[in-house]
Amino acid sequence: MATLKQVSGKKMEGALKGPVILFCWMGQEPLRTRHTNDTWKSKVLYDQGVAAQKKAVVEERKPYKERDADSIRKYFLEAADCFEKAIPLNGDNSKYLASLYFDLGRVRVGLGQNYKDKTERTAAELAKAEQAEAKRAEAELVKAVLAFDSAIKINPKCPHNYLWRGKARVRICDMIKKQGKGGENEIRRIARLAIDDFTRAMEHGCEKTFLSYELGQAHMMVGNMDEAEKWLKFAQDNLPKEKRVKKAKVCFLRGTLASIRKDPDCALDCLNMAKSLGYDNAQLYLEIGGAHLQRREYADALNNLRIAESRGFSGWFLYSGKAQTLSGLGEYESALEENGKAISLNPGRAVLHQERGRILLRLEKYAEAKKAYDDGYGDRIARGLVGNGIILEYAEILYRLREPAEACKLFEAAMANGAVLTGKFRRLHHEASRLSPA
Repeated sequence: MATLKQVSGKKMEGALKGPVILFCWMGQEPLRTRHTNDTWKSKVLYDQGVAAQKKAVVEERKPYKERDADSIRKYFLEAADCFEKAIPLNGDNSKYLASLYFDLGRVRVGLGQNYKDKTERTAAELAKAEQAEAKRAEAELVKAVLAFDSAIKINPKCPHNYLWRGKARVRICDMIKKQGKGGENEIRRIARLAIDDFTRAMEHGCEKTFLSYELGQAHMMVGNMDEAEKWLKFAQDNLPKEKRVKKAKVCFLRGTLASIRKDPDCALDCLNMAKSLGYDNAQLYLEIGGAHLQRREYADALNNLRIAESRGFSGWFLYSGKAQTLSGLGEYESALEENGKAISLNPGRAVLHQERGRILLRLEKYAEAKKAYDDGYGDRIARGLVGNGIILEYAEILYRLREPAEACKLFEAAMANGAVLTGKFRRLHHEASRLSPA
């Protein structure tokens, strides 16, 4: 039987250390002992979670063909389970609790990666599977944000909490886009929150290099292309040599941005640099093909687009690019076939119908060309709710269909909107005016 001296504040011998309560009912675990037990269990769970997290990261860093997505998920899930069990056992150690929430968030970000299934599938099955995977990943990333919220409440001055919450939010935006939910406003809202997170991380001392890539992504998502270029260039110039994989991603994204900004020379420089750093997937060749297309280098564009297709890419953007390159090479029938594939995947995209109309116009199939424009824009052309370029192209089709009066009206509407007619359109307007009834 324990003496008064043994239980009155003196530390106990053995595994359970720390003072115990003097008075307790027989058979009831002393409160202080129970607290010590919980803290010890929390620490064990935390160590187990960190070990599982390390295993996931090791597997994640393997080359793509050797990487096992199931093992990565298994280890991250094991780590998340350990951290979630450790949190309620932690007690009032706020610094340790903040670390637990931070590591839980990091693990959830890992689970929020969009792993591609390597199973052989049809294009439709693959698209459906990728949407489901993106939805799963989004749910994990939302949990990550909640974990970082809790860490920030406990330790609001830690820059890494804001840094990783911002990263999680950028990835949420990616997953929303991959699901094809059309949530442009939601993407912009979340991206603005990510920009705020990165700003606060810098205010608390975070190095700009650590967040410049994701900050550039976030600015792209909200449409701040100049800011996006500034941060991506900063990342490209300042990332250390050992960050080869990250630098390749930066170069790729900057090349994509340059294409959006209609700067194909910069795009090709950045994309080829990404390739030299080991970035090698279907999306890279798709973007290189798009840059060559902007430079009207149709043979090079088609070659890269075909490589992207051979690597498994099958989106409407690919088929649209192939249609434009084949049309540029004068292979109009093949261009129509590729355009049809693009429209079947995205029938509501008006520009695809416009592309079809242009190809049919070159084939001198004027009635079919008019139908293509009507399918894309309906009565918006007649109402002047489209750009001058579309109005002038439609006016040419009407002239070819021997409707000079209607064509003349559209030419004049375009001029009223500020269009300056030159070359072919100037000649067609003159002919349409001459043939129209007085």
